[in-house]
Amino acid sequence: MAEVAKIVLMRAKPGGGPALEAALRALILESGKEEGSVCCELHSGSADSEQFMVYERWSGDAAFDAHMAQPHVAVFLAATGELLAGQPEVLAFDHLP
Repeated sequence: MAEVAKIVLMRAKPGGGPALEAALRALILESGKEEGSVCCELHSGSADSEQFMVYERWSGDAAFDAHMAQPHVAVFLAATGELLAGQPEVLAFDHLP
């Protein structure tokens, strides 16, 4: 099973950066405990405090699919819809051995 990586880019609505960051920190804390999680990191924009990037690595597609079905992911998505300036952009990558 090959590892997969996801880069998720998102922007908070004006003034929503601190609230989105707090929600992302809580999400990443729980996600890192999941079976199949290799790495989960949060980054903020160097020049824009309302821009965020989450870098995730999973043991495979099945682990990522299981992650997306977790209750804490559903809670995050429901709670942050009003904080986001638009839909997150998800970029998927396969590990090259």
